[in-house]
Amino acid sequence: MHTRFLLVFLLVFATLAAYAQPLLSPAPKRFVAGESFSLPSSYRLSTSGLSNMRDDPGLVKLQEMLQGRGCRESKDAEFVVELGLISKSKTCQQALAGIASTDHLPDHPEAFFVRLSPSGALVGGRSPRAVYYGLLSLAQWLDASAGSTTGGWLLDWPSLDHRAYMIDSARLMEQKDYYRKMLRILSESRYNVMLWHLTDYPAVTLRFDKHPEPADPNAWTPAEVRELHQLARRFHIDLMPEVELFGHAGGFTRHPRYKQLGEGRGGGSFNPLHPETYRLTGDLVQETAGLFPFALFHAGLDEVNPPTSAEGEAFVKEHGMNRWLTDHIQKIHAQITTEKRRMVMWGDMLLKRPGTAFAMPRDIIIYDWHYYCFEDSPRAVRDYSGQPPETWSYFRQMGFDVVAAPALSCGSYRLWPDYRRINNCVNSATLAAEYGLLGLGVTVWAPARYLPDSIWYSTRLAGDAAWAGRQFARAAADAAFFRDFYGLDLNPQDRRHLDFMLHNTPTQGDLNTLLWVDEDSRKRFLESRSVLLSDRLREAEAAADHFETRLADVKRHRAEYRDFVLVARVLEHLAWRAEHGRRILTDPAAGALREQCRRRNQQLLDALVASWKLSRHGDPSTGQYHDPQPHGF
Repeated sequence: MHTRFLLVFLLVFATLAAYAQPLLSPAPKRFVAGESFSLPSSYRLSTSGLSNMRDDPGLVKLQEMLQGRGCRESKDAEFVVELGLISKSKTCQQALAGIASTDHLPDHPEAFFVRLSPSGALVGGRSPRAVYYGLLSLAQWLDASAGSTTGGWLLDWPSLDHRAYMIDSARLMEQKDYYRKMLRILSESRYNVMLWHLTDYPAVTLRFDKHPEPADPNAWTPAEVRELHQLARRFHIDLMPEVELFGHAGGFTRHPRYKQLGEGRGGGSFNPLHPETYRLTGDLVQETAGLFPFALFHAGLDEVNPPTSAEGEAFVKEHGMNRWLTDHIQKIHAQITTEKRRMVMWGDMLLKRPGTAFAMPRDIIIYDWHYYCFEDSPRAVRDYSGQPPETWSYFRQMGFDVVAAPALSCGSYRLWPDYRRINNCVNSATLAAEYGLLGLGVTVWAPARYLPDSIWYSTRLAGDAAWAGRQFARAAADAAFFRDFYGLDLNPQDRRHLDFMLHNTPTQGDLNTLLWVDEDSRKRFLESRSVLLSDRLREAEAAADHFETRLADVKRHRAEYRDFVLVARVLEHLAWRAEHGRRILTDPAAGALREQCRRRNQQLLDALVASWKLSRHGDPSTGQYHDPQPHGF
């Protein structure tokens, strides 16, 4: 009896395993497994009226995956890979009708289905972008099937319509090839918008034809922006410009030609009472809209200080601060809508000045930024415990569309996004989907805070969460990233060491203490009973050695993987300093140890500078952010 039961159990288990869902992240909304089969040695491609997708990046990725599994394209192959728009392809319509008896694909422009069987694969989408996402899912599906391929079908669509990733070129201009590479990575992480923070107090990174003087020496020219726009279209990403049109205007107002447009002491904001201000902002809006055809235009409008000029103070005294703010925002809104664009703005000033939101046009999209919630940290402004910020409800009740705006990089966070930054973004995404927000806008402030290629892991997790919503699964997302990006199968040792790195990455204060950057930090180090990474040297060494050894197995993005290893080596070095620092600082007989510390510092500094130079300029805006010597190396 027991033997018979065991045989039945094993048979059922084997059957379920054969029909199990492959590792896919983001997890599709619906998946039904079919029979398993062996992938043939050749395939035939049919585009069903989508001939313009022959060079689509999604199809290129799929074909590379098929070729890697020994399946090559042939006109005579019986295994057919077919692509089609659901609205035009009868094959897609018939297949979807069969699936519809079990489930339903919503009428969403990014919705798609994939059917995989021994006879071939069919990818149908409601738009070319949807077909692209379907190709990504199919490529991941096949890559996850190392031996026998699990057939079946899936339906998928995004939980959030607007999935944006903000780059901050105004605080640090990456080399232009880095942005081109970024577009591919963002699209494969299913972002559909790249928000481009073009101007701020450090720099103006777009060379305006009518106002070229403030431009950073490495700024993008209009011709280069048009070229990048074409590349973004190829990757199914929209470029949304952000030009700061109130606060954060120092990139312009520092320049002698525009100094008179600065408001009060410091001049960091535009003066809304100066008659020339709106001539300038009108030119900036018109020229930017001409370069960026996307329907949305981000005007900034955040972190504006009260006026300190005599005319500004007099205006506020007579009419009030709210009027000073709302008059300007309404004029900027009018300039943007004249260019047939919909205005986007940060929401903080409408929260700081109660009543201002009532005066705002309701077609404005609010980017509501919360950088320290959901992060499971003592520094959290508030532990929302799974509840969204009240500001989401406030803005929605006022009639605005809202985008949740967390941060992968901000404040004192350094080196790479740690678990708190990831939690801030992932939890914001899943809650935004649950509460029906328009989308997620992941912000990445001041690229100098992190190593250039250390950010792709957290970028992918936030993108997966924005697409999957409550179906986001962290373990699957981790495994899918390592497989898709590095070609590595994530094992238990990888997970353990990755978790160590994420939970032991220092913020700026911890770094200062561990690097003894000044007398106060030395004193803190010596007086602290415990500092970050104390007694963790063995774990840090093990993590760094483990991931360096894994380099031999990396099949994709080897150069980017080296930054990931460099993060581990930095943590190892900081743990070494925590272990030996007391002797180095206090023991006169520890000369050899001090010399060892100096050599280690220099080796690490050389590696960091080499990483920096691969994708970043050495001038001019990097000076205020990147000066390795004060950081103790």
